[in-house]
Amino acid sequence: MLSACFNIISVCLSLPSLSHLLCLSFSLFLAPSLSEGVSQMFGLVVSPLFPQGYPNNVLETWDIAVPPGYAIQLHLTHLDIENSENCEYDFLKVSVDGVVLSTLCGEKSFSELRSTVNPALYSTLGSMRLTFQSDFSNTERHTGFSAHYSAVDINECDDPYTGCSHDCSNYIGGFYCSCQPGYLLQEDNTTCAVNCSGEVFSSLLGSLSSPSYPGLYPENSACSYSLQVEEGFQLVLAFEGVFDIESGERGACVDSLRIRAGGREWGPYCGNVAPKDPVVTNSNHAEVLFNTDGYGANKGWKIKYTTKAKTCPDFVTVNSVLEPKRPVHQFKDQVRVTCNKGHEIVIGAKAKHHFDSWCQKNGVWSDIEICEPVDCGPPKEIDNAELKFINESSPTTYQSQIYYECEAPYYQINTDGKAQFTCEADGMWRSSDGKLDIPHCIPVCGRPSNPLESIQRIFGGKPAQLGNVPWQVFFQSPRGGGALISDRWVLTVAHMAQVDQPYIYMGFLDARNLGQGVKLEVEKMIIHPKYKRHLGDSSQYNYDNDIALVKLKGKVKMGPNVTPICLPQSEEEGQPELGKIGFISGWGRVKPRQTGKIPVSPVLLYAKIPVAKTQSCTDVKPTGPEIQKEKFVITDNMFCAGMPGVDSCQGDSGGGYAFQGEDSVFQLKGLVSWGIECGSYGFYTKVVNYLDWIRDTMAANED
Repeated sequence: MLSACFNIISVCLSLPSLSHLLCLSFSLFLAPSLSEGVSQMFGLVVSPLFPQGYPNNVLETWDIAVPPGYAIQLHLTHLDIENSENCEYDFLKVSVDGVVLSTLCGEKSFSELRSTVNPALYSTLGSMRLTFQSDFSNTERHTGFSAHYSAVDINECDDPYTGCSHDCSNYIGGFYCSCQPGYLLQEDNTTCAVNCSGEVFSSLLGSLSSPSYPGLYPENSACSYSLQVEEGFQLVLAFEGVFDIESGERGACVDSLRIRAGGREWGPYCGNVAPKDPVVTNSNHAEVLFNTDGYGANKGWKIKYTTKAKTCPDFVTVNSVLEPKRPVHQFKDQVRVTCNKGHEIVIGAKAKHHFDSWCQKNGVWSDIEICEPVDCGPPKEIDNAELKFINESSPTTYQSQIYYECEAPYYQINTDGKAQFTCEADGMWRSSDGKLDIPHCIPVCGRPSNPLESIQRIFGGKPAQLGNVPWQVFFQSPRGGGALISDRWVLTVAHMAQVDQPYIYMGFLDARNLGQGVKLEVEKMIIHPKYKRHLGDSSQYNYDNDIALVKLKGKVKMGPNVTPICLPQSEEEGQPELGKIGFISGWGRVKPRQTGKIPVSPVLLYAKIPVAKTQSCTDVKPTGPEIQKEKFVITDNMFCAGMPGVDSCQGDSGGGYAFQGEDSVFQLKGLVSWGIECGSYGFYTKVVNYLDWIRDTMAANED
């Protein structure tokens, strides 16, 4: 876009006839070049070669612009363009922002242009485009057009969309907005808003309200009120008085009130019903934000705020109690925290049960320590039992429970069934009756895995099967027997215990294959102190107190072929009753005394014999003259048993005489001791007479 330029040119001439210079001044009009753009207050635009006549095949465009805040008025002073229907061939087109204001051709007078054409050539946008076109031939010469443009001031204040909230003032080239007293012009330079931000409320109680409350609050407001009180207190905000904030038809907030504190936001609030419940911020800092639009006539709101000391939870840590117990624990309160029963605070290798704590300004207790359940540690393992935990998730902590399950059917608990223990508050495992003693699994006695056949009357030896007599012990040299009475003790007769290191076995049947059994390592042999040892090769006649205990080096593992026999529990229970039938067993002689080698049984035999009168034993006649039966000492510590043709014999000494009770449990009431002759009646050590000695000796020799 180009505008015309007017330059003043001065020319001075020196003439001989004059004594001074002759200076002439004149104005020269310069038409703008077609290739330049113009952004000025005024200018001139003409068609190519004006006024000589424009050439053919011309297409020329001029973009006119004036400074912001002005409109453009175009004044055509000359128009001579080839005429055609709808200006199809040659024309001048005037447009603004793509919208055509006028398309001109033909010839018009100056007055006609001024009255009918020029008034329409006006742009409030401050820009305009002129386009001139000529076709390939003109039958006549046409001079074209000439036009002036000028910048015209706009009164923006007449435009309802100018945007001034309050007052609008126009000046040449622009306008400005101003606000009524009490309002501030915002950064957009059009909006007026109340100065209602930046105020800080720091007292422990007070009130705040919308601008002009209870009058109408101003439009276009963005108010921010800050409440900041001492740490350790929390703000509580409650609405009072008139509440009137503009809302839409469906309740949506047009103007809004919000409260922000502690990372939370309450609101937006609007309408004419105030929130009923106070806003408990749980913070010492809050912001009240009030925003309004440009319309409306509402009275606003009022808030009364108070403070209360920051509160802490009613517990400090889990599994504990605190003292003193108050309805509410506030900032600066001090309490003592005591762990609940069965809980403690573990610090390294030490433990304690309480600590002191203070309610801090942030509502959190200080110096928090953890009350952990007391840990009793892993319970003691016991032999021949499986330890089972009832509480799998926390197996060893307070109130956790365990129980011991002995290996059935060969072991049982030794505490009357009290095999369950609880981890108590003192960190100890205790049984249901409060005892600390860890139980033991003791062998089940008197219950063979393969019970002896209950045939009414079998008098005579019969081969035993595995599990028939699982308490039977075999002494290799001298050949004899014994009865296992616990997992560590064997009971036998004293005259079998006079060797230093006997070889003893059990859990087998055939003495020719001792490897099938269990070898028992002997720790010591304890003969009854009142037993009189027999010395020399002469016959022995005194078997009083013929009883001994053999302590093993280690505990024997119980199983189907190795279990102990029960001892009588009382004197009454242990008395052998006349006529009662019991079992004897062993690897002894199987034939009466005779010259030559004494035949012994290679396999374990058992027989059933009754308790007999003492006279039955004393009436037995010896087969050899070397036996003087009148010399035998007979006491109350022995009893007679047997039947003609059925008896124990050499090689059976020390073996047990077992009786089966009504509960099917076998008890040891006698030990094979001596007899005048084999194959008839014999004497057995009366075990019941030695119960106290047996128990005391075993107890005195426990590890």
